[in-house]
Amino acid sequence: MKKVYIVDSDESFLKSVSTRLDGEGISFEVFQKANDALKKVAIETPAVIILDYNIPDRSSLEVLREILRLSPFSRVIIVVSGVVEDPASEIISAGAAEYFVKPVNLNKFISTVKSQIGRYEILIKSSVKSAKWWRKSLGFIGIHFPAGKDDVLHVSRRFYYTIGAAFFTVLIGSV
Repeated sequence: MKKVYIVDSDESFLKSVSTRLDGEGISFEVFQKANDALKKVAIETPAVIILDYNIPDRSSLEVLREILRLSPFSRVIIVVSGVVEDPASEIISAGAAEYFVKPVNLNKFISTVKSQIGRYEILIKSSVKSAKWWRKSLGFIGIHFPAGKDDVLHVSRRFYYTIGAAFFTVLIGSV
């Protein structure tokens, strides 16, 4: 199953959510500071990130934007306790998938986490399908994008024949 990151410093919230996620069989990792979570997001893509709005080391909206830059398919759930400077609409428009106020209804919260994991999987599958279509289409005209990052773009003779045929067709059409 896909991983969930929890970025929060509230011990009671962490304990209750951790217990429920464990019970549901959902893999998770806990971070007390946003910078630690961002370092991990740069390496590994989590399905869902539960982010405390009042995280002590950085602005939560700044962290939200950074998460979405590093991992655009990850779903971010903002959890708020106390007074909030930014209204919920601004937080959602910044890219958060959901917004909860502490104390949360744990059943609804876990249900939302599962739902967001499902949305993440749908986004990944649609992205892979789109990438396959582009790879197949470009492969048809002779351009091959390798899967490995260390490999380079390959252009076959078919690409040059396709370009030549297109040029010749435009030339004949313009005459």
